[in-house]
Amino acid sequence: ICGYSLGGRVALKMKKICSLARSSVPETIDSAVSLKLISEDTKLILLGANPGNIDSHLNSSDKLSRKLRDDALAKKLIRMSGSLFLSMVLPQESSLHWTSFIVNWYSNDLLWGNIKMRKPAIYKEMVARKVKAMMYRASDLANVLKWCSPGRNSGDDWTSVNPGKTFFVSGSLDTKYTSIGKKWMEVSPGIECIQIKNAGHALLAEAPLEVAKIVLNSLVDEKI
Repeated sequence: ICGYSLGGRVALKMKKICSLARSSVPETIDSAVSLKLISEDTKLILLGANPGNIDSHLNSSDKLSRKLRDDALAKKLIRMSGSLFLSMVLPQESSLHWTSFIVNWYSNDLLWGNIKMRKPAIYKEMVARKVKAMMYRASDLANVLKWCSPGRNSGDDWTSVNPGKTFFVSGSLDTKYTSIGKKWMEVSPGIECIQIKNAGHALLAEAPLEVAKIVLNSLVDEKI
């Protein structure tokens, strides 16, 4: 299973659910079949995905703070979407509003590694793609941001993985997730932490070939 960012967190949750269900007798044939899809030998490839509270440094106050921040941002998206709809602005005007929001989103250099200056063409494509998504699906994205917030979900999903079958991938310029990967290796020896050189958090946009190579090599058990 390979997942990027939130997709990686979904993969971790799937692994945890199946691990818990495996300890009990499946109630139906369907559940028995689904458990076979994710076993102890299932490999996880997590691309810039937050595994949870790996070093137990987050307390209830930290989780509440994160939840409130994500809820506030979700409300902002809903408010902007509703305002643009009620104002009946032209698509071009709506695009300008969302562009400002997205540009600010990608301005965190500790995460994105100043991609605007490093790879302007890729940055432009990323902004355009995200703006288009916001124009038509802002409310959906707001709901995902709210209900999938790390502050609202369990922080121990990482404990259900098989370290020897888990690959954590980050861009070398993504200092946030590179640091997370190093901490995870410390508490779970056996996990393979891989850094893609000269890339930030936007791994699928910046380094698709490198990601594909990592996935392929993990499947054939070659050294990455």
